[in-house]
Order: sequence, then structure tokens, then C-alpha cells
Amino acid sequence: MALCKACHKEIDDHPEWFSRHDLRAMKDEHERRVDAALDASPDLASHIISFAAPIRGFRIAIPRQDMFSAILPRHAFDGLQTSIDLGALTGLDEQEDLLSIACRRIDRAVSSAYGTAGPVEAAGHVSLFAIGPIPLLTFLGAQLGDKVAVDLYQRHRDTEDWRWKPDTAFDPIGYCLEYLEDRGEDAPVAILLSLSGKIDMGTLPAEISETHTIYEISLKDVDPTPTFLNCARDLIAFRTFWHETQSKIAARHGDDQPISIFPAVPAPIAVSIGKDRLPKARAPLRLYDNDTAKGGFTFQMEID
Repeated sequence: MALCKACHKEIDDHPEWFSRHDLRAMKDEHERRVDAALDASPDLASHIISFAAPIRGFRIAIPRQDMFSAILPRHAFDGLQTSIDLGALTGLDEQEDLLSIACRRIDRAVSSAYGTAGPVEAAGHVSLFAIGPIPLLTFLGAQLGDKVAVDLYQRHRDTEDWRWKPDTAFDPIGYCLEYLEDRGEDAPVAILLSLSGKIDMGTLPAEISETHTIYEISLKDVDPTPTFLNCARDLIAFRTFWHETQSKIAARHGDDQPISIFPAVPAPIAVSIGKDRLPKARAPLRLYDNDTAKGGFTFQMEID
């Protein structure tokens, strides 16, 4: 087992910490990572964009090695990374001006990455790792556009990593759309996304619950849960379903009618809501976020 001098000394000085079994496991894991890196084609380079913002005041980090491991062997790392770290904005939930600051930083970072002769143009592909408040994730998605393909990744609670799990390990997830309140085609529109959890109508602002036609997107034949999104296949299915939902709403209510969004969703789906809008969509998205301290959903921002 090839090691540096310092590591050799550490193992020799503390044999009780490093059993033969543990050392073999370390060696096997290292060789697996090397093999994956060698298998990745340089023609399939991907530019990593990472986004981390505090959630309810808690700072979150995305380990660099976790991102590399997640994209291999399908893609090779392009050697660069666009990191959007809003960790210093710990008061994001309390001060509205911080939300505007966060949006400006996102817009600036994405514009730089996507600019002429920038890293996104050079790689021709983006791998996005994002975690933070849902409105900011959706705003981030809206800035990405369709210039190049973007793969979205999910942090899994059980394994605490970002690698998508094999399709064969889970049954496919389906999505369904239904009316909760139908006030006609001329009424303003709201969509509840009850995927990570069931959204209670009582948490909606009165100006929404009493006046809007309200749709709900939910999991088909499965109770909502924060851990439902395990496979890339199920994210792709949502992205298709989200396009279909927007088309149905545009056909009934018009394509310039603002849509109020009330989400309980995983991070990649929050990004998809902003990114996967209909081509040339004119309907602004009005984003709300659930704040139990304020008794329910409050308006956060509008995305044109």
C-alpha cells in the first residue's frame, strides 16, 4: 500500500487504529475512485457549479470530493468550479434586503460562468450541486437557461452523499395534478407542490386561498416524504411533468397569468421549477416560502 512518509508513521505508531481490514477497505475505495476518474472521457467534461446558502440560519457546506465522486464516470471534471457560497448571509430569513443581495450574487456568478469564452461554454455541460432556501434555488434555476445541458444532483439524507442511486434499487416515482379549488379560468392560479410533505391549505395567505384556482402536484400512489427522490430518473420525470403542467395551465388560464408557487420539494426540484419553464414563458412565478414562525407561507419574490 503506497503511502507518504507521514501516513506510514501514523499507521506504524497507532496500529490499534488501523486494522488490516480497514486498510484494505481504504485501498479498495481509493482504487475505485482512480478507476472511475480514468474511465471518464475528457470529451464529456462538465463544469461544476455549487450553491450553498443558510437554511433557517444554519450554514451548509458541499464537500468538493462529494461532487467529483457524483459526476464520475459519466463526466470528467473540467478543472474549474463556480462556487456560490452565501454562508455569510446567516440572517437571510430575517432581513428582506439580504434576499436581494443573494439574488444579485447568484446572477453575477452565473452570468460570469455562462459568459463568452467562460467555463460553461468551454465544457459544454454543467453539473449543479445546490442546497439552500427553496426560493433562492428556484431563482438560481431560472438563471441557468437552456444554453447547455445541466445535470442536477441531490444530497441524500441516508448516505449523506450526492451520487444518484441506481434505478433498479427503487420503484419509479409518478406525479399527478388535481384541483383543490376551481374558481374558473379567469381566476388567478396557485400551485401547491406537496412532494416532500403535504401542504395544508390553512397555511396559505387568505388572499390566495379565498380567490385563486388552486392546483396541487403530488406523488402518485405514494405519501409525500423528504426522501422520495433517490434516482435521476425520477427527477427527469418531474421535469417532463412540470412542462406538461405549465402547458395545461397556459391552455386554460392564458400564458401570461402569474402563477403563485407554494413548494414542499427537494432541492433539485426547486431548481427545476425555475429552470424548466416553458420556452418563451410569459407567466411570472410568484414564490412563497413556509415559515412556521410567521404562521405559514409568506411571499418571497417574483421571477419574470
